[in-house]
Amino acid sequence: PIDVDKICHKGMENLQEVNNGNIRVPQKPNGWIPTALWNDLWISCHKKLSSKERTASNCIDIPGMVVSSSKSNNPCKKEYRMVDGAHRLCLRKYGLALLEGEVAELQSLLKASGSDERQDIIDQITDKQNMIDNVSHAMVLEMDQAMFESMLIYSDNPVRHHQEWAKTTELSQELKDDWKLWMRRVLEFVHDQRNRHSNRLDNKGDDEL
Repeated sequence: PIDVDKICHKGMENLQEVNNGNIRVPQKPNGWIPTALWNDLWISCHKKLSSKERTASNCIDIPGMVVSSSKSNNPCKKEYRMVDGAHRLCLRKYGLALLEGEVAELQSLLKASGSDERQDIIDQITDKQNMIDNVSHAMVLEMDQAMFESMLIYSDNPVRHHQEWAKTTELSQELKDDWKLWMRRVLEFVHDQRNRHSNRLDNKGDDEL
């Protein structure tokens, strides 16, 4: 799993510019969500999150595709550049923002209680922080720059090229079945790796205790 903070996706270039009001940032669903985090989320992901149909059909566990690159060759100065899966990544970031708000609210309740022994609140905070640790790491298919460039099709009209390719390509039932089988295996692998990652975090927490 890769930390989402290491991935650059389309829309993040907006973070380099001052928001002059062209991008509307909606009201926070939870006032405890850090304002800077919420603003950055919507400035970089507003198009993705505003697409209700795409958002509703997204499954964040389906791996995206990233290209590893040097920070000097990355528009966001990050280790990876996403080439497929930005909608899913933005939805993941949205979930992280909600979780951060919930943790902040629980911490305020613990402080207001005047006691550090409210185990019920402490347990909720721990659960939320474990969720943040899990959701903040995404499974992706990684390729280097050379492999990515070898997959590109250069055409004077790439959109028409792919439209014509789609018209002449009919997927056989066998290919469709193979695709479903592959996707099922991918998701099983993702869930297995996520469980392994979660177990490592649990073991780390036990060692700290």
